[in-house]
Amino acid sequence: DFYTKLIGNWCATHIEQCITNLLQGAADLYAEHDLKKRHELNSGANHFAQELIRHSGASCSAAAFGMTVCTGGELDLPLPWAQEPHLRGGTTIGDYFFVSADITVTDDLLWHESVHSWQWAAAAERDYDVWAYGALYTLAGTSGVENLFEQQAGLCEGRYTC
Repeated sequence: DFYTKLIGNWCATHIEQCITNLLQGAADLYAEHDLKKRHELNSGANHFAQELIRHSGASCSAAAFGMTVCTGGELDLPLPWAQEPHLRGGTTIGDYFFVSADITVTDDLLWHESVHSWQWAAAAERDYDVWAYGALYTLAGTSGVENLFEQQAGLCEGRYTC
């Protein structure tokens, strides 16, 4: 099926364990707090994000926690978990946080998004590509409050009901 093609046979048949392993990997990487390693692991996702920037006309600037915040442009993100980022508070791909210009980016929100960046790095460390990460994110829970990736990043910081 669709998800098996994206995440592989083992993950497709052991989805909870696969997601748990990825989230533990993100926690382990975060504990190391090696931003250079995170940026290197996120190089594939960052390249994808940079192509989105190039095609969308978004404006980006460096921010805290090793993140780059991108606003404006026509961000028509072709990813199922990233539709209408302005309704969701934003979307992180690798080390890039895409957010609508009308959203105030606070340190709490940026920290929350940086946790997603560590999750991206953990996915890359396991040889998952952009699509596999998206599939796992989607399978981890359909609403923000239920989603295990969002729970790890901090619901309150991500502006979910907590």
